[in-house]
Amino acid sequence: MATKYNRQVSNKYYGAGNAGKVYTNTESDGLAKSLINSSQKFGNALRTKQDLKKDKAIEKIQAMEAGGKNLETIQSEILAGKHPDLTGKYVEATTQFHSGRVKAAEVINNINVALEAGEYDISTMQLNDFYKKYIPDFDGQDTSFMAGFGSNFNYWKAKQAEKDAVERGEIIRDQKISDVRTVLSNIPDEDLETRYVNEWKAFGTTLRTSDNEGVTQFYTNEELMIALRQDVASLIDSADTPEKIERAEKIMSLNLGKGRDGTELGSLNSRKNTKTDALKAALIAKRDAITQKVRRDESYNTAKATQAIWVEAFTPNEDGTQKSTLQIQEYLKQITIASKGDVGTIEAFTKYFNSDPNSRQIKDYKGSQDFLLSISMGGFETHAEMMKEMVNEGIPQDLWAKANARWDRYEAEYQSGGLKPIQDTDHHYVNTKNSIVKQVTEKYTKSDDGTGTAQAAQADVLRYVDFEIEEQELRWKAEGLDVTSKMRKDFIAEIEAYAIRTWTGNDEDVFKAPETLDMPEVQMQNEFDEIDKEIAERNLKEQQETNDTVIFQRDAGDGVVDVTLSQYVNEITENIKKAGKQDFLLAPRIEGIISQERFIEQIRDPKFQTYIQEILGSEFNGDILSAMSEDDYRTILINMTTSLGLMEGTEEEKNANLNQIQELLFNVYNIKDEG
Repeated sequence: MATKYNRQVSNKYYGAGNAGKVYTNTESDGLAKSLINSSQKFGNALRTKQDLKKDKAIEKIQAMEAGGKNLETIQSEILAGKHPDLTGKYVEATTQFHSGRVKAAEVINNINVALEAGEYDISTMQLNDFYKKYIPDFDGQDTSFMAGFGSNFNYWKAKQAEKDAVERGEIIRDQKISDVRTVLSNIPDEDLETRYVNEWKAFGTTLRTSDNEGVTQFYTNEELMIALRQDVASLIDSADTPEKIERAEKIMSLNLGKGRDGTELGSLNSRKNTKTDALKAALIAKRDAITQKVRRDESYNTAKATQAIWVEAFTPNEDGTQKSTLQIQEYLKQITIASKGDVGTIEAFTKYFNSDPNSRQIKDYKGSQDFLLSISMGGFETHAEMMKEMVNEGIPQDLWAKANARWDRYEAEYQSGGLKPIQDTDHHYVNTKNSIVKQVTEKYTKSDDGTGTAQAAQADVLRYVDFEIEEQELRWKAEGLDVTSKMRKDFIAEIEAYAIRTWTGNDEDVFKAPETLDMPEVQMQNEFDEIDKEIAERNLKEQQETNDTVIFQRDAGDGVVDVTLSQYVNEITENIKKAGKQDFLLAPRIEGIISQERFIEQIRDPKFQTYIQEILGSEFNGDILSAMSEDDYRTILINMTTSLGLMEGTEEEKNANLNQIQELLFNVYNIKDEG
């Protein structure tokens, strides 16, 4: 009956036979009993001696390590006989010592993972208590093992303890300073002159030490000054109105009175040091920014009012019809009032609604991208300027929504303090954009006058990258997502990979812009590619496990040995090499004596089958064939067919011969192909 096989099925392990037979000898048992008493005393003495030798071995190895030798070097020297005092039983000690160090490394790694995961809370836990669940049980462990563990773990533990102590000190100090700031921040603006300094100085109370033998300050002078500067800095950072910045200015002008030593402290404004100077600079910058913001808000509110009228004018009536001439005239009156009579706004509105809608078509897609990008990058001071440019450039109404979305987003970022678009501020975007430009321009021709294809490619790829970043940021905003740094990092990495694949360079003098996909399309392609990659990696891992599996056992003369699939494949490959090219078919067949069909059936194929059996061996079967990777099997098949002189001619002829040899192989080993 023929065996069946299916490709990539799990292998079977055929177990070891002839495990052997156990013999007993009652006479030897009696002899052993007679030696028990004497051997116990000798054994105890021997163990004591061995323990001493182990300790000395550890000391020597530690000294060698301290001298710059790693454990691998030491072990190789022992095996080479360079240290005769570290042989025999000493190897056991060194092995145990090394095992202890390895275990310590594992424990340290596990603790570090837990620390990074935030499982240790310094405010409620102690390090030693936290370590307990990771420390192994040393009961019954070899002293060498414990010594090795301690030599590694204790050094790391000491460093962690130092770090923990520093962090605890900082937490305590930060909490003290926070307490001062809490009190100071609750003083009303109108009471700053009468209460602020007194409340601040009250924290500098002098106390008796715990042993009642001296005095100490509850807060040091440095801590009090830090609290004062932080209070002002916090006001500056959070200030968004003129009133809030005035509080910071008032505090910096307050006379702080006298210090503990009787010296006049003056005000923060009068003090001259780098930290106070930084506060002054920050205060001036914030005050100017708030002043500009007030003016900007007025302009923004005007822009939003005119924007709303544009939206109304663009929006069809409830019955789906476009706004009538009379309606547009009414909106013109409204936008004149809302823009406070701005001539540019009035002219743009009039020009747009007096033009033919059919003339406002996208003629230059990249030109439209440039227009949208210019909005995102703050290219227009006002909404009116943007609309004027949109009308002048003939940007179609279809892009109105995108233009407005970008304007709103830019204004929101400006209000929050952003002066540059996210494309030029996020470090992931900036760094990767620089990398993209460098890689792309290297593929194109450079010129000093700016006419080379490199300059054109740079502009083209930057337009694409900036536009796709903007589109993605707007998609995230529409989805209401809280965008993280990792999200931006992963996204720009996808853009980089696509850009490098797409802008491949050209030899012509004129730059040829590549056809591009938008990022949602690219991401879909990447998802399919990732799935294919995962499948390939999983198949490779499974095949490797199969290759390492024992498929049969073979009598080696002095015992039975295991043979894995990979070993067997190597044997077959070596057999093909040793057999070499087969020449028995090269002699011409005598015409008329035997037909071609009978020649193949009675002479050629039997010889081929004999060759196949010699190459593959008697152990080969359908299960082994199923376990082989497709690459290994095809390589074997091609090499055998080549050795038989049948891999010449056309591809069609080669494939036909490969199929013939495979069929002969199946017949030899009684294998039925089921796909």
